[in-house]
Amino acid sequence: MALALVVGFLLGFFGSIPAAGPLAVLLVAAALAGQPRRVLLLAIGGAFAEGLWALAAARGLGWVLEAHPALDRALRTGGATLVVAMGLALALAPRRASEAPASERATSALLTGFVLVALNPSFLASWIASCAVLRAYPALAPAVAPAHAVALAVGAAVGVVSWFATLGRLLARYRERLGAWHGQLVRGLGWALVALGLAGLLQRLA
Repeated sequence: MALALVVGFLLGFFGSIPAAGPLAVLLVAAALAGQPRRVLLLAIGGAFAEGLWALAAARGLGWVLEAHPALDRALRTGGATLVVAMGLALALAPRRASEAPASERATSALLTGFVLVALNPSFLASWIASCAVLRAYPALAPAVAPAHAVALAVGAAVGVVSWFATLGRLLARYRERLGAWHGQLVRGLGWALVALGLAGLLQRLA
């Protein structure tokens, strides 16, 4: 079990570093807007969902989406639509909204982070691939055994939160150096979310 926790943590932490998806964009925007609580809540919500995907992969549940392609399409379409809505809300927010107290947005951040990851089956594909690779190595194979799936999922969730919390702290340090530009950057990130969401919707229509 200890091995599964460590492997899950490492995969969650280092696997999140190159992430450039909607959740990462929202986290960066929240950090630049000076909302550390929102950063943490988004990360926790997303990490919980990714932990569930890791659990499903270790349990061998990838066949569910393969057997029901309509479910896969529905998840991806719903996720892309949400991304567009979140991007528009971020890009079109009042000029000083990012600097004002945002308790309502903060309390909903946990659910937002969860839904963004839960509606993206590509996380399941990534964890299935990771589990397949690890099973090829006798020393690491026990970490992704079905019996240790829960430990792997917990380690993955902690790893994801750890990386995004670290990223949030790093961005917070440079926020003051950006001065008045951080507002424009947040808006730009909002439009980037819109573009990501529209690209996802177009792929569903193709």
